[in-house]
Amino acid sequence: MKFFSTAILASVFATTAYAQGIVIAAPPAHSTVKPGQNIKVQINRPDTLSPSIEVAVVIGMIGCTASFCPAPSDQLGHILYNGLYRPKLVGATLEESFSVTVPSTIAPGQAVLSVSHFNLIGAGPFPNLELENITLTVA
Repeated sequence: MKFFSTAILASVFATTAYAQGIVIAAPPAHSTVKPGQNIKVQINRPDTLSPSIEVAVVIGMIGCTASFCPAPSDQLGHILYNGLYRPKLVGATLEESFSVTVPSTIAPGQAVLSVSHFNLIGAGPFPNLELENITLTVA
């Protein structure tokens, strides 16, 4: 019985964390960027009934070789932004945009733009760290 209640509690925590997950709304995945270009990175999160405290995001970009893209969970690459995440409610979505510069040293080809998001969820609260990424083309 104790295992069953522990499993249900873990499921509730996972569902709550997933419901508070971020989405990279801009730039669109597979869009083309240029070294040195300023781009807008928009990070959205759904509004939820569960209380949460937003802490921070880290936005990184790393280039890929012809046959390999490093996993963002292993390497963030160039750090484009590291700081507070304070989204504002727009309709049913919390969103915040950041203006960042594509590294001038990044090679043409595929690149991974990643966002690491840290927040505190629930009345406890418990820490939640998530990582989202998209692939871009560097021209």
